[in-house]
Amino acid sequence: MVEFSIIIPVYNRGEKIIYTLDSVKNQSYKNYEVIIIDDGSKDNTFQVCSSYCLENNQFYIYHYQNGGLSVARNRGIKKAIGKFILFLDSDDRLDLKTLEILHKVQEENDSDLVIFGIKYYYNSDKFNTTYNTLKKNFLLDKSYIKEKILPNILNIDSNITFSIEPYAVNKLYRRKLLVNNSIYFDENRRIWEDKPFVATYIFYASNAIIIDDCLYEYISTEDSLSRRFSKEKFFIIEKNALIYEKYFGNLFDLNSEKICTHYFNQVNKLMLEAIPFLKTYNKDINECINYLFNNQKVNFWYQNSHPKTSDVIIKKAYLKKNKRKYLNIFKFRYQTKLIKDRFYLFERNYYAIWKKLFKRR
Repeated sequence: MVEFSIIIPVYNRGEKIIYTLDSVKNQSYKNYEVIIIDDGSKDNTFQVCSSYCLENNQFYIYHYQNGGLSVARNRGIKKAIGKFILFLDSDDRLDLKTLEILHKVQEENDSDLVIFGIKYYYNSDKFNTTYNTLKKNFLLDKSYIKEKILPNILNIDSNITFSIEPYAVNKLYRRKLLVNNSIYFDENRRIWEDKPFVATYIFYASNAIIIDDCLYEYISTEDSLSRRFSKEKFFIIEKNALIYEKYFGNLFDLNSEKICTHYFNQVNKLMLEAIPFLKTYNKDINECINYLFNNQKVNFWYQNSHPKTSDVIIKKAYLKKNKRKYLNIFKFRYQTKLIKDRFYLFERNYYAIWKKLFKRR
């Protein structure tokens, strides 16, 4: 029986996809299959992948009309025959011992879910994610999943530091659990599709294990979809609140303070990320800001949050449309080490850009 099915959606990657495929071909553990879903590429991607598959009989290529990442991944799940499933994006790579390590972990634990670390590469620099707040290298039961891992993935537990990324790619899934519970990616979403998929799977998982090893290599590219601003992201943040209700019932409803706090923090981050795209998306950004001023969740947060926190000061500036205070707070926060570390990719003069934006309103 095939142990691992590695699903790689690809679109217009040409010869660049070779680096991703080689990272699988050169794995130290060999009981795997690779399912390449060509999502309607318009360049020579299909030809390159087809040639690769002819030379490597564990690799399979399927060509479809463009349907988006969610559709491509779902097609891969349906084609897979392995006991476990891994997702690999066509920009990225696997550490050459990934499958060997995961096989050993599963031999010892037979877990429904394995969560491992990511090596991030930005402009040839590398830094590793680690899991410092949750138990690692222990088989975790259902109660721990519900009380710690799921809230951590959804980023709504204020008592723990967020340390598990809600990405599909740095996790090992049991294929039978996916298929039996009809767990697939939401094909109506073309962005931010990972979180609902991962949260749904974790909800059904009976056990899980978090390991120290950083096995996934994320390669940042200038044309990465995740780095483009989109007002669709802005409104999906609200839709995600429905996920919390689904899995936590009355504990976290749409009007709870935790949900509102999570919502505002996500919006805050998104608007900071919008800075490099201000000229291109000025109309969309203005629409999002105007919507935010009148948003019920932000108003609820304003009525229920502690009045002395820095985020509440920013929130008050939103609600009162106090542009000067709002901009001054962002300027202060940008000067702190946290903001410098977290948003080092963004333009250093974004305070001046925000000032111009608000003058246009």
